[in-house]
Amino acid sequence: MKAIQKYFDQQFNTERYRKDNLIQCMKWLTKFVIGKEKEGTVTYEITKNMEDPKDQSINLKLYAILDDVELHARRCKACKEFYRSFFITEANDCDRCRSKAYRKDVKSTLTTITSYKNEKLRDKIERGNQ
Repeated sequence: MKAIQKYFDQQFNTERYRKDNLIQCMKWLTKFVIGKEKEGTVTYEITKNMEDPKDQSINLKLYAILDDVELHARRCKACKEFYRSFFITEANDCDRCRSKAYRKDVKSTLTTITSYKNEKLRDKIERGNQ
């Protein structure tokens, strides 16, 4: 499973043509995101304003991606060790596993990742605009 959470939102509007805004958006993406982030940890969405046909702006949204395979394996291992420590039998009852705590860990980790990526990106933008 992959968990995705938005961490950045920006609008490109040069008051000209939508094509110019899209070019500006793509230049910004290549300067700050594409090739700068670890592969598979960030995705983006580019949209245009559908409500107002005269609005030529382009909206960019960045999302952090967390693949939970490793996180789930660590949690499962800890659960099995805990079970063996307190019960005589070696067999775990994985069918009764409650995933609420696991999902809470995913959300917490993803929130940490998104805040880190947001700060990192803002620092890059500040240094890039100087």
